[in-house]
Amino acid sequence: AKRHIGSLVKPAIYVAALERYQQYNLATILDDKAITLKNGSGKKWQPKNYDGKYRGQVSLIEGLVYSLNIPTINLGMSLGLDNVADAIKALGYQHKLQMRPSVLLGAINMSPLEINQVYLAIARKGSYQKTHTITRILSANNETLWQKESNDEQRLSSNAAYLLDYALAQVTKEGTAKSLNWRLNNKNVAGKTGTSNALRDSWFIGYDNKHLVTTWLGKDNNKPTGLTGSSGALPLFADF
Repeated sequence: AKRHIGSLVKPAIYVAALERYQQYNLATILDDKAITLKNGSGKKWQPKNYDGKYRGQVSLIEGLVYSLNIPTINLGMSLGLDNVADAIKALGYQHKLQMRPSVLLGAINMSPLEINQVYLAIARKGSYQKTHTITRILSANNETLWQKESNDEQRLSSNAAYLLDYALAQVTKEGTAKSLNWRLNNKNVAGKTGTSNALRDSWFIGYDNKHLVTTWLGKDNNKPTGLTGSSGALPLFADF
């Protein structure tokens, strides 16, 4: 099933900024004030942060670590929606994107496998590799009959990949996934929570140096679960 990915899209937006290192860094200040956007037909959209609060201004890293919607939208709009789309595709998303401001808050449908592919490049320090299940086929005599060709491709600069990885590690230390501190007894992991509108989808993607795990909770009829990414999918990830 393909479902809204919610805040799982945010790292792609932030890494698009970090690639433009002459304009953006982790300390860049972003506005966190009430905004109103209009679509082509004049319909108004007034997004809010999850907690309903505004902080005036926050740093770029705070916007990502605490998954703040308004600073993220301001960042995405200043970057340009086409540049955000390019970043999502660079990380491994294969399909056409219809870009509109709501995409900046994850109004994109992806399957768990598709979003896992996007995060694989992040977990591998910006190196893209197509997800696969079979690496090699051997004969009964241990002769290699077939071996998957290596298709690694560096999609992010080492600088941007390092900064994004650092920020996602802070998510699990002090941000929306900080409960992993006690759930995993202070093990070093990085990751991102995701929650779609009306709590229909609960996501968490976490990784360390060896594993990348995508976790989703939701209902087949798309009714609300009552769970955020941190209250639903994250405990499941921690149990695994």
